[in-house]
Amino acid sequence: MRIAAFILLLAGVAHAGPPTAEQMKSALHSRPEQDEIHWRDTARAPVKCRVVRADEKTIIVEKTLPSGLTSRSLPLAELSAVKFQLTPDEVKLHENCGAAAVPALRVLWDARAATLAPGSTDAARTGFALAKSLRASGEFDEALAALARLKVIDDLHERIANDERCIAFLRTAREGNADAADKLAWEITGDSEDPDSMIPATRWLADRNFAELKKIDDENPRWIEDDEVKLRRERVHHLALDFSLYPSLFTASHRNEAAEGLHRAALIYQFTNETELAIKALEDVIALYPETKSGNDAAALLAKLKSKQPEAVADAPEAEKPVDSEERNQETPAPPPPPKKYNIFGD
Repeated sequence: MRIAAFILLLAGVAHAGPPTAEQMKSALHSRPEQDEIHWRDTARAPVKCRVVRADEKTIIVEKTLPSGLTSRSLPLAELSAVKFQLTPDEVKLHENCGAAAVPALRVLWDARAATLAPGSTDAARTGFALAKSLRASGEFDEALAALARLKVIDDLHERIANDERCIAFLRTAREGNADAADKLAWEITGDSEDPDSMIPATRWLADRNFAELKKIDDENPRWIEDDEVKLRRERVHHLALDFSLYPSLFTASHRNEAAEGLHRAALIYQFTNETELAIKALEDVIALYPETKSGNDAAALLAKLKSKQPEAVADAPEAEKPVDSEERNQETPAPPPPPKKYNIFGD
């Protein structure tokens, strides 16, 4: 697969239906008055209101009083924290990050980023969601700028570093530097537990090792007779499977990616003539992730593989079948060892 096209897969699939920027601007003025303002002066009680906008010095809030809807401009210097109560639509927007969510998340981030402070971190959720969505759209510089604003919160530095490294990997892959991208992907898989970083890194390494497996077979048709080539082939074979299976084993809630990985594992098994294992992997995709694109693709390949399977002989059990003397004297070869699975970080 060409690297320029591959980066679109790494970036993720956008979720349908996020609000537009104009819709989100309008929503800022219609949200429930459930955001909470906390004062530096502890004698003043917190106030519930609707936060409309914030800049470097002031925050604009709205609250319905007996006299009607009232707007106030409050100095940020007088506040100790601003806590946002996300609406159900905002929660969905934050959870379904993707390129299509960028315009709406930009509006929320512009309205809330200035409230970030060591004691006030609620806006950070929007910042991370925007950075992830920008990453999905390939707008890496803006994503890094959003992450940089989050660095005022010391507790977020490790997560920010993980996101920055993932962006560096995606940028390197898009630029076509495959070897450097390999190195960064391995670094991510070596010490990251963040699914948003692990999924694109393992996808990249799965495809890279699958491509290497195909190359080895193409260049060495008699690979089984060369111990050195055989060991190298076995390693990339196992790595391609391990990395393909990562999402379904460890991040199954990422349904599209889990289905895609299982489907890729089936293709690897098909390539290495392990048809039974390919069929089982495809059946898992269809059973577990029927609504995904990979689930649809798996159905066609499954039908193709099953059509080529020899029909089972409805005969007596194997132990009861007569065996002639010549067959009895022939040594039955041992079955090949099963492919090494699930060892994500091993050699």
